Amino acid sequence: MERRIQRHVVCERGDLPPGGLRSFRVGGRRIAVACLADGSYRAVADTCPHEMSSLANGRVEKMLVSNEVGRIRAADDKCVIICPWHNFEFDLDTGQSPCEPDRLRIATYRAEVEEDEVVVYA
Repeated sequence: MERRIQRHVVCERGDLPPGGLRSFRVGGRRIAVACLADGSYRAVADTCPHEMSSLANGRVEKMLVSNEVGRIRAADDKCVIICPWHNFEFDLDTGQSPCEPDRLRIATYRAEVEEDEVVVYA
């Protein structure tokens, strides 16, 4: 049976400012919603697949990337959510673990601002 995607208002824009991260109950699921520094929002499953910790209790950081051996920098446009228990990281756009992309992944959901409300489609 196919599940229909529904629109869920989770909060007002001002309730989750840049740098904010919170857990919401959305359609029977726990979803972590993050507001990035540029004011855009990302929504992912709020459960780390490693040992089921709430990712909303973790933190959001720029993804570390490298174009050459020995040089690491923070990505301009990629962020990860980091689990508070064991520091597992997940790309906020794809849900994949940068370290183990074939093994560890979380669900991602579309998040938008509509008339000053943060809306998640799940």
